[in-house]
Amino acid sequence: MRTRLKGFLALLLFGALTAGCGAKSLILRIDLLSFLTASETSAHYGPIPGGLSDSTTVTSRSINLLPGIHDITSVSDVTVEAAGAFANQTGSGNAQVKIYVSAAGTDPFTTDTTPIVIPVTLAPATTDTAAVTLGGDSQLAALFLNDKAQLGIRVAFTSNVGPALEGDFKLITLRAIVTAKQDIVH
Repeated sequence: MRTRLKGFLALLLFGALTAGCGAKSLILRIDLLSFLTASETSAHYGPIPGGLSDSTTVTSRSINLLPGIHDITSVSDVTVEAAGAFANQTGSGNAQVKIYVSAAGTDPFTTDTTPIVIPVTLAPATTDTAAVTLGGDSQLAALFLNDKAQLGIRVAFTSNVGPALEGDFKLITLRAIVTAKQDIVH
């Protein structure tokens, strides 16, 4: 009986001592879309004459991220989920939603050289939804150590030869899944 009790206590002590060790992660799901107003998530495009290209800027602004989190963590990964809906009225062509994120006080359209891209093919009188999930971008992960960032959203269009391309765009998902780890060494 004594041996069993000693074994149990030793196991309990070992568990208590190792409980503070290991790779602990904090995983945050941040709905970045909720930081934007309705007018900052949608735009009308066109008419873009057949055979030409054009772009529409949806928004460019500063957003608050996670104040204070950089004091206790280091961000090891950020995965971004983004989706947009196109209600195309006339014409056909291709579009690319480009989401730019850069450090506070910078121009996201020139600073971020690798935007998050959502490609879509547009047909007349159709509504299409396109989505993308992107992860493993260390520059993007580093931005989440700051309290603020710059966000820019632009849609680039290429109209096919024929009727002018025209319709409406709406960003319907913009979410970041941030994986952070404690910066404290045991």
